[in-house]
This record gives sequence, C-alpha cells and structure tokens, in this order.
Amino acid sequence: MPEDGIIGPELAAKIAELQRLDERDRQRSLARAEGAVPPTEELVQYGPVPPEYTPVPGPASLGPGGMGPRVEIDPRFGEYPGIPSALQKYSMTEPRGNPERERDVRKGYANPASVDAYYPAVQDAYLRQRGARAGRAANRAAGSEKAWEDSAWKRLHDEHMDVRNQAWDYTNPDLAAFRERQRLLEGARAQEAARQSGLSEAFGTPEERARTILALTDLGR
Repeated sequence: MPEDGIIGPELAAKIAELQRLDERDRQRSLARAEGAVPPTEELVQYGPVPPEYTPVPGPASLGPGGMGPRVEIDPRFGEYPGIPSALQKYSMTEPRGNPERERDVRKGYANPASVDAYYPAVQDAYLRQRGARAGRAANRAAGSEKAWEDSAWKRLHDEHMDVRNQAWDYTNPDLAAFRERQRLLEGARAQEAARQSGLSEAFGTPEERARTILALTDLGR
C-alpha cells in the first residue's frame, strides 16, 4: 500500500493513467457541451423590429420637397449600393442634425437619404444624455464640479451607449448572433468547468483515487 506523501513508480504510473483518462473525458464532455450551442446562422434574428428601432425618415428619404416614395434607409433590408451596413449604422446612430451626417454622405459612407433619418430610441437617449451634460455644465459654472462617476450623468451616458448598441444589433443581426453564440459558449464552458470541479470534489484528485485503487488492490491480494 502506498505510504502517504510518497509517490513510487507504481503510484506515479497510476496517477498518470487517471490523468490521461480524466483529460480524455473532459475533452469529450466539453465538445458535447459546445456542440449543443446552435451555430451562428441559427441565432440570427431578422425581425420583427420594435418601432423605436425602426428608422424614421427625414425629408431626404421621401424625395424632393418631402414627396414621393420612401427611400429604404435601413441596411437590414438591403444596403445602399457600395456602402457596407457597418458604415451606414454608425452614421444612422449619430444625433439628427449632426454635421458628421453630411460629411459621411459626401465621403460615400452613408446613404444620402439617411441625412435626416434617425432611430427614435437612439435620439431620445441622446437627448436625455444631452440634458444631463447641460446640468453638469451648470454645476461646473456654479463651482460644484461633478466627476464622471456622478450617478445621473454616468447612468444616462451608459443608457445612450446601450441603446446605440441595441440599434447596431438590429442593423447587423449577423454580428449580434455571433456575440450571442460567444455568450452561450462561455456559459457552456463555465458549466462544464463547474461540473468537473464537482466531480473532483466528489471522487478526489487523480492522486487520491490512485492511492485508493492501489490500496484496494493490495487488500485483494
């Protein structure tokens, strides 16, 4: 029977054997867990899209004088010729009236019809953040400087960023699906790691199990 703290050749060989078996089983179990996560293409959600994340057209979207059929400006339903949706979505989530909108059009980064268009949710979040920024400026003028960590200012800024991220996800469902799959994979791996830890606690380490196996073998001789 192996003495505690002493690892002889027989015990070392048994430990190595159990470690190889454990790693093989761990890899197989992890592969099954990851294989249960749907592929990216099955996680793509094309709609329906909430109205607050559906672009509201501006005059340019309706033709000269605001008349005529609406020009489709949402890259989810067909990109503007030569303009990737990744560029269009960044322009679309800028505040309405932002000079950068016209610059993007001039440089070919955005559909001309999108100059005055906007996502209602993004515009509302931007205006709330802008109000908080004005309040911060007033506090600074009054001599009461508030740091970035100020709860109201930071909360509204974070809300604005969250809403923009949501708009980008609706604009580019493939990217949103990719991120969702990564989240599911991380969850599956964490669950598998927790399961392996539970097995180790329940049945012992390879060394502990090896000592038990050799001790039982000695008793049976």
